[in-house]
Order: sequence, then C-alpha cells, then structure tokens
Amino acid sequence: MSTRLTDEQVQEALDDCAAEPIHIPGLVQPYGALIAFSPQSEEILFASENSEAVIGRAASTLLSASFAEEFGREIIHAVRNVAGNPYFTKQSLPLGAFEFNGRLLELHAFGNEANFIVEFEAERDVEFGTAQALDAIGLMIETLKECKSQDELFDLTVGLLRHLTGYDRVMIYKFDQDYNGEVVSEEKRARMESLMGLRFPSFDIPPQARAIMAKLPVRFIEDVEQEPARLLAAY
Repeated sequence: MSTRLTDEQVQEALDDCAAEPIHIPGLVQPYGALIAFSPQSEEILFASENSEAVIGRAASTLLSASFAEEFGREIIHAVRNVAGNPYFTKQSLPLGAFEFNGRLLELHAFGNEANFIVEFEAERDVEFGTAQALDAIGLMIETLKECKSQDELFDLTVGLLRHLTGYDRVMIYKFDQDYNGEVVSEEKRARMESLMGLRFPSFDIPPQARAIMAKLPVRFIEDVEQEPARLLAAY
C-alpha cells in the first residue's frame, strides 16, 4: 500500500504546521520557573507547575495571589524599573540574584501591557560578570578581529561559544531569501552525529517560528531528554 501523500494532503499538513501556536508558550524548560502577573493589579495570572521545585512555592498557592505580597517589594520594584527599558518588550532583562530556600536564583523579566513575566533560574557556575567569563569574552573579541572570511568567523564563533558555555553542541543556521535553511557551522562533542550541512526547506520552519528566531537569534536547550513543565493559568 502506497504511503505517498497527495498534493492536497501535503498542503493540509503545511497549513496545520503554519497554524500551530508555538509563539504562545504552554511549557517551560524545567531548570527554571516562570511567573506572569498583571502590571496593573499585580495579580499572578500564570505560574509554571514546577514553581515549588524551583522557588519553593506551589503554583496552586501563587495563582491569583499578589506578586508583591508573595515575592516582596524589592523584586517588584526591580521589575518595574526594567519595564522602563525600551528592550523590555523584546527580550528578557536581568533583575539580579535573589535567595529562595537557601539558594540563589537569577531573575529575568520581560513583558507587555497585558503581562509582566519573571523567570527564575538557578545561578550558573560561570557568570558573564566574573573574571573568568570576561577573560573568555575578551579572548573571543580579539580572536574574531582576526577573521578573514565569513566561514572563519562562523567557525570561531561556535568554537568560542561552546568553550564559554560548555554546551554539547553549538550551531549557526543560515537562511536564504526564501527561508530555506542550512547548518553552516557547528562545534560539538566528538561522540555526537554531525549536523553540518543539514538543509531543510522553508516549510519546515513556519512563519511564527521564524518570527521567534528573529526576536531570539540565540536559544538553547539544557537537556534534550527533559520533561517540560506546564504553564498553569489562574482562570
């Protein structure tokens, strides 16, 4: 029996892919927790189900509560301060490190008129403000200045980023004018299969996914085997 799809079935699959609401988050990576609250009332509207594991407070008790009462005026002031930054609606901005349950968590925030969103993540072993990280960044900048071609620039970038972050794999994607993609540079662990030169057609990445890439050109997955945490809503 043939498994070949008709033109109509292919188009239906592409339309379904393009309609997938991936730009509306329903899950978060489990290494961090996410809380969203109303800028006007400060009522908590969304909380990730792993909030108890990360920050010691169950989502069921956070939902509909006051963000300021739950997390204190220092943090709410920090959020409102960065909300005045023009990049607040475009990217996650750092709030600083705060202690929860005896450990430091790094907080970042972003948002819009409907929601202020705060991310809680465990402090990393290497911070970009440390001498070690600054030395690595300085080396990266000086090394990149010596690049004579785009390919050399890409290869040095992925190598230095992997050295700085310790990730298993770092890749650079390139898209043509029709949004067909290709992996043009890669640095990885030796045991991993190479994805260098992998090509994929434009319909593999629908418009809403490309829009996310334009806003967040650098993204990472901490553990490909992880179980994501659901976002729970107050209503």
